[in-house]
Amino acid sequence: MLLSLAYTGSSTAQNRLRDAGAGCTWKAYEFRDLGVRINYKSCDPSQDQWELRQKDDWIMQHRLGDDVIFGSHYLIKVFTKPENQSIEDAIREQVIAKLEFEGRQRYRSVRRAQVSARKFCEPVDFGLRHRIRAKFLSDDKAGGKVLLELIPRPSSYRRRIERGLQQFPRDFGCGSYGAGQGTRYFEYHPKESKNRFIFVEFGWDDDALFEENSIELFEPAR
Repeated sequence: MLLSLAYTGSSTAQNRLRDAGAGCTWKAYEFRDLGVRINYKSCDPSQDQWELRQKDDWIMQHRLGDDVIFGSHYLIKVFTKPENQSIEDAIREQVIAKLEFEGRQRYRSVRRAQVSARKFCEPVDFGLRHRIRAKFLSDDKAGGKVLLELIPRPSSYRRRIERGLQQFPRDFGCGSYGAGQGTRYFEYHPKESKNRFIFVEFGWDDDALFEENSIELFEPAR
């Protein structure tokens, strides 16, 4: 079910920087219950067709006609916080303190990873590792955004993650909200909302289906 999703016509964000690609255009959508606007690709019938849906506090994308194989993809999650709480403290309280790990490992190893992640993961300036993308995301209309990513600070936990990445680049630490092979980060738009922030699962540049610089927050309907 599409929940309070409104296509806002043929308008596109005035400050978009990313090309939608051959046969595609950007179309602006609103998720009124979440208070989020976003530009999403609309492509001709010869290309894969996707649609946006809301599930609880998430915006998701679904591949039409083949969702069983390709599954559903989580794009953006909306969090709320007190206005006077810093974005860093909000992430520590709502994300880091609740990190959980699942897998085939024995319970003791999973538990150790969970304890270490909650102790050593920190929200850090996204631009420290991604200067070009951080500039892209903070241009013009997007000015004032705070961009953060979740990575382990120097520790035995981080050293263990780094050793593992030398052999098999999968686990970057800090669970499902941590840095990954694709691009993941938190956004805070204090000029638009001081009591909400979002987590963005962007993925890879070459297959991005939304324009990351187009995200706007507004007062939700609920």
